[in-house]
Amino acid sequence: MSDSSNPPKVFAKPPAPGVPAEFSLGGFDLRRFRASDAAALVETRSHPEIVPWLPPIDPSLSAEQVTLDMIERFEAAWEKDGYGPYAVVHRQSGRLIGHHGIRYLEEFEATEILYTLHPDFQGQGVATMLGRRFVSMVLNDLAQPCVMAITLEINKPSRRVMEKLGLRFLRMAQFRDMPVVYYQKDRA
Repeated sequence: MSDSSNPPKVFAKPPAPGVPAEFSLGGFDLRRFRASDAAALVETRSHPEIVPWLPPIDPSLSAEQVTLDMIERFEAAWEKDGYGPYAVVHRQSGRLIGHHGIRYLEEFEATEILYTLHPDFQGQGVATMLGRRFVSMVLNDLAQPCVMAITLEINKPSRRVMEKLGLRFLRMAQFRDMPVVYYQKDRA
């Protein structure tokens, strides 16, 4: 999965036990983000079918800057917690199609599963397939008491993925001044 023109970053902190720095599943390679991933991620995150589901951005910032800031936050999660969101690369085409993974949200004192995939790869079970691995990672490999997910109330496709992963709706919540639905699955 490494690309000699874009060498992987050397990380100060290794992943948490049970959390791979990169892995492959069902035709997709998942790895930590690189700054050079920004353009491909901007393409996904600025797609008209994706924008309504994302938090509003500061209009004074470019989409590229917002995406670079997000990649930096993802990497900060890896450095702090030993896990974070992964870049999702379609193996056959080599195309970066979005992100999927986990991060600890202090606001909820729990690990969140989060994902955004390009519309070309939605509705095919990709988010659910990858999500199953991340639910297992949180509940089994990291042995955390629960895994949670949030989204806008109107984001029915994301809510369906959460439900397919066995998460159940618990409540309405606030996240960064936005009303969201909160789903959770407890470790058995």
